[in-house]
Amino acid sequence: MPSFTGSGIPEDQIENYDEYKEILGSLTCCICLDIVKNPVECTTCESLYCDECWNLMKISGKKCVLHCTTPVIKANSFVYEILGKLKIKCETCGKGGISYPKFIKHAESCIMSKKYGTVSELSKIL
Repeated sequence: MPSFTGSGIPEDQIENYDEYKEILGSLTCCICLDIVKNPVECTTCESLYCDECWNLMKISGKKCVLHCTTPVIKANSFVYEILGKLKIKCETCGKGGISYPKFIKHAESCIMSKKYGTVSELSKIL
């Protein structure tokens, strides 16, 4: 079984990292330690997690890294506002300058395209 390598966005994919490095440290996932992807946060301590990382925590029966027992919900709008200013380079295809909201959609389709080839090849499988 492959090991979990995280579902966040590595810092080296952030093209304008230097511009936001002061705040990006507070936008890292408490599990994979990358920039959060589809972020959720603890309602007590505001610890951030990638949605995928958090789902793995829930499956394993664990709670917030600070042992809070309150719900974990979609991250607040400030987190999304800062993420929206990032320019990200896709590590799969090499395309750069992708805004965060577009990157989330791009990354999923890019991985599928690489795995299955063209869209027509994918439709044959499905």
